[in-house]
Amino acid sequence: RLGPHLKIGGLVLNFTGVLFMISAFGWAFALYPLLLATAACSLIFDGKRRSAIDVVVHWWSYLSMRTMGAVPVVKGLDNLPPEGEAASNFK
Repeated sequence: RLGPHLKIGGLVLNFTGVLFMISAFGWAFALYPLLLATAACSLIFDGKRRSAIDVVVHWWSYLSMRTMGAVPVVKGLDNLPPEGEAASNFK
């Protein structure tokens, strides 16, 4: 079922996993200078929210997945709280 793979301890490494690892680390390496710059700006101008960092991390995850052909589908958006209201698991 796994196709050609390499078992290391309890982990299984296959070709797709290696490609995704290369994609994720490649984009992380490419975007890291931008991430450092936004982290510095966030510490100075936006100390608590760090929204600029969130944008860079969003693009890292998007590019990593799209490079591998993954298209995420979000189900259950109707279960999210209204805009501006914090989501909490504690009730």
